[in-house]
Amino acid sequence: MNADHPRFRSARQLIGQPRDHVPTPALILDIRRVQANLREMASRMASLPAALRPHTKIHKSPALGKMQVEAGAIGLTTATVWEAGAMVDAGLTDILIANQVVGPVKTAELARIAGQATVTAAVDSAVSLTELSEAATRAKSRIDVIVEVDVGLHRSGARTAAEAVDLGAFAEKLPGVRLRGLLGYEGHCMLEPDRALRVEKARAASGQACAQTSWPVAGSAHGISLEQTRGSPRSTPDPTYSVTLSTGIWSPALR
Repeated sequence: MNADHPRFRSARQLIGQPRDHVPTPALILDIRRVQANLREMASRMASLPAALRPHTKIHKSPALGKMQVEAGAIGLTTATVWEAGAMVDAGLTDILIANQVVGPVKTAELARIAGQATVTAAVDSAVSLTELSEAATRAKSRIDVIVEVDVGLHRSGARTAAEAVDLGAFAEKLPGVRLRGLLGYEGHCMLEPDRALRVEKARAASGQACAQTSWPVAGSAHGISLEQTRGSPRSTPDPTYSVTLSTGIWSPALR
């Protein structure tokens, strides 16, 4: 089904019409509110020593992703390689996949899009790194990687400082991959109802990504240099977090 399909043509005629004129069920996007949310996110980030890389897993729309980049985001984040492929094929040029990409089909797709844009994937094992290296070598592309460290969620990531440093050192030796930095996700903090305690837990988890893994010291001893550190890949912005990954398209927090 292409953009000229009759179903799309009839839907486009409804753009700008009053909401009660639109047949239901329908997802209606208030573009003025979206633009206001984008400006609000840019304003919140302006005073922080961090950059914004919004997550697209909520909207899954290249058009909205482009609006986020135009509003100042350094790039976009996706949950899967297929979401990343949709963004790259639509012309977006800097994507972080905040998960591990494993298996021959997914790594081949990652290697393909890495030949068209800057694409970074999380890694937490030597096996995964080797897969990515081999896929990139076959595709004659380069996959950027970011070592995920477990900061308390216990879902994925290197469990110890030594493991994280070893992965970084291994990545620097492999063809077809480039080490970019560290990733930590404090998802275990986001459902804490007590705001003060949530702040405390989130700061502790964020600090663990670098300070508690002692990467600046241990990594330097192995000749490893870091370009960036990332954290907080949350869908709903919260000023209590040092946000580098967030949606910022529609959110009660911004209304």
